Amino acid sequence: MTALAEGLVETHPELVATIRTGALLAARHDVRFLVGVTPATERIYVGGGHAGLAVSITLRGPSSTQEDRALPAISAISHFPPLSLLLVAGQTASRYPHTDCTSWLEYGVDDVVESFPIALPAVRLDDGAVIVATPAAFTQVNI
Repeated sequence: MTALAEGLVETHPELVATIRTGALLAARHDVRFLVGVTPATERIYVGGGHAGLAVSITLRGPSSTQEDRALPAISAISHFPPLSLLLVAGQTASRYPHTDCTSWLEYGVDDVVESFPIALPAVRLDDGAVIVATPAAFTQVNI
């Protein structure tokens, strides 16, 4: 994921260094690691837009005003069945139907976890790599 987020090493060097070494990392609020499951029929999409902006423009009628909104873009996305992984800015994490798994970064590669309950939502990609929740569209997702 960190390789997909071009420029992440400049903005969050300690995050990248810690992830590369496999050491445990205290969860951060400014960057969130999100996970969902997706069926084998989904297309593969890998990319990133770290430090970019996602701009939405709503045009109303000719006599109304135009509404612009800019939010941080998805830093990194790896949508590769059976998993959909996102690295996003903390302020936009709630916009995606994925489960926030940032706390997983607190485990080191040598840590043994006895109990690990988790519920992951089923997700799909829409046009333009926008993530939308469509759990009713899936009958089964196997990991």
